[in-house]
Amino acid sequence: MTCFLDPHETDPAHKYKSAYCPIRAPYGACLAHSPDGFHWTPYNDGYPVTHRAADTINSLLWDQEAHAYRLYTRTDFGPGFGGRPENRGTRDMINPDLKADPTAWKTVRNWSFDPEGRGEYKRCQAHHLVGWIYQGIHFGLLCSYEWVGRYSYPGPEVMNFYLLTTRGDEMWDLGWVDAQKPLISRGQQGSFDSVWVQIGRSIVTTQEGHWIYYVGSKERHDGSREYAIGLATLRLDGLVSLTAKDEPGNLMTRPFKLVGSQLEINVDAKNGQVQLEILDANGMPIPGFSHSEAAMIKGVDQLQLKPTWKSYTDVASLKNKIVRLKFRFSNARLYAFQVRP
Repeated sequence: MTCFLDPHETDPAHKYKSAYCPIRAPYGACLAHSPDGFHWTPYNDGYPVTHRAADTINSLLWDQEAHAYRLYTRTDFGPGFGGRPENRGTRDMINPDLKADPTAWKTVRNWSFDPEGRGEYKRCQAHHLVGWIYQGIHFGLLCSYEWVGRYSYPGPEVMNFYLLTTRGDEMWDLGWVDAQKPLISRGQQGSFDSVWVQIGRSIVTTQEGHWIYYVGSKERHDGSREYAIGLATLRLDGLVSLTAKDEPGNLMTRPFKLVGSQLEINVDAKNGQVQLEILDANGMPIPGFSHSEAAMIKGVDQLQLKPTWKSYTDVASLKNKIVRLKFRFSNARLYAFQVRP
């Protein structure tokens, strides 16, 4: 079961919503609502709102941009019986008004690692995926069921956790899975999370960073397992970065309308330096914000660094203008920038 506080809901009785799997077949996803997170009433009279299969982790969230609910469940692409392993996959569905019709789900993504039937499911399967929307980007928190070192089941299987990205209803970018780069690495042999890393419903964001709660185990899928809860952390907006090492790097943004007066940079340059020049829409330096007038900032590691220039400490004079930002940095990681009022 997963639950969330619905930011879209106006009815107090439906303030919290949950997605869960019934304890007996048919194993479709079930939904419920609650006024307080403790006392629950099922939708659809307790019957599943989807077809099979949804017997791993099901998650539900509100997508403000699409103005619809999104439901993420497991699904099947293979028989799973008669001596063959299941070809597990995931599906993402949308429903603009689950209270009016909790069964009116439209599938927008339905996929596995083996779309062409080449037997890839014998090496890697999508055990389950939960959704997380942050700053307008859709993230898939994917738990991948993998047989390490062998191409047949059963093998020395592990559960790895990867981050996927997309926008709207486009197919997920599986780049980190293809590169075999889990977001949270499994622990050393014998540690509580040496075999199994399973993410929670979402990533918790604070003013300081992102907290990622997960379940870890040192036992295989087909045995009796002991679990423990782990916590991994990331700097705020530190999911990815652009890095310049010994040689200076330059980054120029696309043109955009500067709608605020305070510009902030999320950067780690404690052993390096960073400088910000502001250009017009055609890429020409704006007087007062050019390379020669921009302060070179050294030895900093800040989430909200405010760049300065010889005659300016903010960008209020450029408000509502079309600009491009040009970063120059070395021995530094640039994570993000934002414009505030």
